[in-house]
Amino acid sequence: MAMGTTKHDPYPLDPDLLEAGHLVTEMMMKPNVTRFLHAANEKGCDAQVDYGALKGQAKANI
Repeated sequence: MAMGTTKHDPYPLDPDLLEAGHLVTEMMMKPNVTRFLHAANEKGCDAQVDYGALKGQAKANI
């Protein structure tokens, strides 16, 4: 199930549970930076976009 692909999707985790210094990562194609990652950045979390990892997996499965 893809969550966070539209502005109406619920967060996969309540951003209020996040604290500065947490590492938050997502593997989304579109958008590659979701509103959840934006919320994590606003809380001071380190955010990692793993779009590159998804592209590598796709190439490996061809």
